[in-house]
Amino acid sequence: MRLFKQSLWFATSAISLLAAHVEARSQEPNAIQRVSTLDHPKIHTSAHQVDHLSHFDVTFNLRDKNQRIKLELEPNHDILAEDAYVQYLDRHGNIQREEPIERHEHKVFKGRALLGRGKGMWDPVGWARIYLKNDGSQPLFEGVFSIHDDKHHVELKSTYLQNKRQQDVDIPDRKGEYMVFYRDSDMIRELRTDLKRSFPVSSSCEADKLSFNADPSHPILQVEEDISQWGAMSLNSLFGLTKRQSDTGGVSGNSGGVSLKSTIGDTSGCPNTKKVALIGIATDCGFTGSFDDKEAAQKWIINTVNSASNVYEKSFNISIGLRNLTITEKDCPETPPASAEWNMPCSEGNISSRLDKFSKWRGQQKDTNAYWTLMSNCPTGSEVGLAWLGQLCNADVVSDAANAVSGTNVVVRSSGGGWQIFAHESGHTFGAVHDCDTQTCGQNLEASSQCCPLTASSCDARGQYIMNPTTGTDITEFSKCTIGNICSALGGNSVKSSCLSDNRGVTTYTGHQCGNGIVESGEDCDCGGEESCGDNSCCDAKTLPILLCWNRLPSQPW
Repeated sequence: MRLFKQSLWFATSAISLLAAHVEARSQEPNAIQRVSTLDHPKIHTSAHQVDHLSHFDVTFNLRDKNQRIKLELEPNHDILAEDAYVQYLDRHGNIQREEPIERHEHKVFKGRALLGRGKGMWDPVGWARIYLKNDGSQPLFEGVFSIHDDKHHVELKSTYLQNKRQQDVDIPDRKGEYMVFYRDSDMIRELRTDLKRSFPVSSSCEADKLSFNADPSHPILQVEEDISQWGAMSLNSLFGLTKRQSDTGGVSGNSGGVSLKSTIGDTSGCPNTKKVALIGIATDCGFTGSFDDKEAAQKWIINTVNSASNVYEKSFNISIGLRNLTITEKDCPETPPASAEWNMPCSEGNISSRLDKFSKWRGQQKDTNAYWTLMSNCPTGSEVGLAWLGQLCNADVVSDAANAVSGTNVVVRSSGGGWQIFAHESGHTFGAVHDCDTQTCGQNLEASSQCCPLTASSCDARGQYIMNPTTGTDITEFSKCTIGNICSALGGNSVKSSCLSDNRGVTTYTGHQCGNGIVESGEDCDCGGEESCGDNSCCDAKTLPILLCWNRLPSQPW
């Protein structure tokens, strides 16, 4: 009982220290210097049509370098949970309606990218993640693919113009919708000074308090061996991982009790078999209002999760899937409702207050999601992201007068870096600290694992990786140190993983339709209707049995 009282005192002290947190905020991405068009796209299926379960190829040209690209694609079955649903809130925070997110309505794919070199020869050069908006003879899609590690970000004209900032380059003025792309190498790389949040002079000791909280040898971290939780949160989380990570720099923190230098590249704590982190996402009124309609907002979110999931699968054997989606009205309330205080216009509050209010709301949701993300269109200055550190699988909330902590983060929609910002803030939720930079190396913080060094003998990570304090589209991989950071935290249970689910099976509902050019369950062939089939001797447009050409590959056009 004596130990429990001592732990209670420590926990109470920890909550009182939440006001002395570090807030690391993501700066907006670099300016887009060059944009080109994606020309002559072609889906290589019958009638150029696909459904959400299709395996297919799409080819196109990159105009500026006269390159021919092929994407070999397959469904991403993990992107939506089998029980995924969306709820719509009115301005007063009341639920207007709820409905399932139908998997067959979202054509979300993953695969690899190949570069043509003439005479039908293709060389594998990278990976691909796309959301197909329209199929047929003039397909439209958004997403990302890589060519020799140079990421190519594909957007519709309308999407680019919605997000375009003054510093971003203009695009051709064409009628109708079309696809544009920009590369990592098309971004203007700016040298920035990463600024720590301003503290009052009287608060100069707060950095010492943060070092105390983050010190792996602190007695509280030893107490955790006997008492794993206090209320909703582990003591380890209260003192070490319950700090906001600001993405403009400053003091970061790790409290897994492990030297980050010693775990660089070590994946032993990550799952051996594939796991899925099912999450919830909510939109505030500013975010919803930045799209033409709610359906467009939903598609953007699914595309963002699909793109970001790739780097988690490669690094940690964990994919990210969407289970719950909460969408607000585009018109902001005059007074934020008590049931959704985070739904406020950009003129009110800041990114910190949004995270606090959203964390309180998340604690009221009865689910087992790995975490929740608030999508916003309201940056605070140049700050576009904020997260609580290491709160994966924490569905409850711990609050004091100033702050609320839960498994949450905030992501601001931004030109030239949407999925990277989401991946970065999710990284904090998984327990990742910032990569070391010149500022933190100058403070020797790598010695106490307060930032992630490049190697065991070299500190500055040189802004190359996703957990760099400054955001950019040319940052698309986790560093080896971050991989070891997250895997060791998961393996040592300093970040919980109990909410991660096993890889799920394929949902088979397709909305079958004879004559749509898609070979579906119960069909031997489908050449796309009488006009498309013509005198095809292999496939009858009305009955669709295989007649003569039983040995043709399904991917070959009739």
